[in-house]
Amino acid sequence: MRTLVTIIVLLCASVADARYCNSPSCSMCNRLFGSIGMQILRPDPRVESTPQVVVDAMLKELHLTPRDVLYDLGCGDGRILIAAVKQYGCMAVGIEIDPEVADLARRRGKDAGCGRIRIVTGDARTFSLSKATAVTMYLFPDLVAELMPKIKTDRVVSYSHGLPGRDSRMTMVAGKYPIYVLRRTDWDLFGEPKTAERSVRKPESSWTPW
Repeated sequence: MRTLVTIIVLLCASVADARYCNSPSCSMCNRLFGSIGMQILRPDPRVESTPQVVVDAMLKELHLTPRDVLYDLGCGDGRILIAAVKQYGCMAVGIEIDPEVADLARRRGKDAGCGRIRIVTGDARTFSLSKATAVTMYLFPDLVAELMPKIKTDRVVSYSHGLPGRDSRMTMVAGKYPIYVLRRTDWDLFGEPKTAERSVRKPESSWTPW
């Protein structure tokens, strides 16, 4: 009996060590890994909403303008897109694999009066991301790793999980929410543009991001 208990404890510990991140505030990892370290084999597909304080911090890091096109990969209920359009006037595209969640994001965007948002249903790995001038995401690390080579812009922020293969800096929001910001060569050490004017492709009048 003692041997069995020891095996269970070691197994739980090893699974807990395999947790995707160390943030106790990461709802993705908290849902997949219980308090005793046992992984749930069929995770609940519910939306993992990004806290509003994190949304605001992520968008602030991107220095968006009305000429930008923000892509939110795994957009959930669309809160990042809505905040970006309302606060910065940019265009915004959300990619969401769950049809019901995508419909929720569309309804929320419509209710918020945000006409510069488009929600597409599907796997972000199958879409071209070349028109994005800025990218946000809250995805599992394996998906982030697959998507990074497809992202051409260097204005990228990820909540809770890092940006593998790229130089990034981690910032704690409200003392407990980690966000990872891709380092840019034209920004200073504090994450601010070195010059007042930033070169951003200006869309033609007939150009759309979708």
